[in-house]
Amino acid sequence: MFESRGEKSFVAAVTVFLILLSIIALVPLLSVISTSLSSKSAVDMNLVTLWPKQFTFDSWGYIIGRPDLWKSFFLTLGSTVIGTVLALLMTALLAYPLSKTEFRWGPVIMVGVVIAMIFKAPIVPYFLTVRGIGLYNNPLVLVVPHILNPFNLIIMRTFFKQFSKELEEAAFLEGCGYFRMLFQL
Repeated sequence: MFESRGEKSFVAAVTVFLILLSIIALVPLLSVISTSLSSKSAVDMNLVTLWPKQFTFDSWGYIIGRPDLWKSFFLTLGSTVIGTVLALLMTALLAYPLSKTEFRWGPVIMVGVVIAMIFKAPIVPYFLTVRGIGLYNNPLVLVVPHILNPFNLIIMRTFFKQFSKELEEAAFLEGCGYFRMLFQL
């Protein structure tokens, strides 16, 4: 397909703009990396710009040698993995029945979900609830309060609604139950 002169100049201008924007975004990153790879005396004398001066890994050795960094890293990794698995499981277990028209309480629960999505809990009652159920200063506070997100529930419910009735009926005739259908279809 042939492009006009105006389209070519527009693409060129956008390309130049995005390259400049990328450079502007990379300069602070390069500055931080070069500072971390420079000696303390060079950083104190303000000699470091975009390239390291008096190259050394001392800063990296100090940070990597700290046990609290590794504790934080594994806490973050664990809460991310466990939280993602639990959130996916709990959201699927609630979204699947809500997607079925046979579930009588579905519309009532969906109203509650929408209300929970629109009206967030104020921070003080939220904190008091978290403290009251024993999650204050507990690593589970990173996982438990965020297991069920109303927005994700609505998205997954919409996904489950797209399955055809015929497919589910065929699965039922083959002896498939609700849980098997949820996890295998």
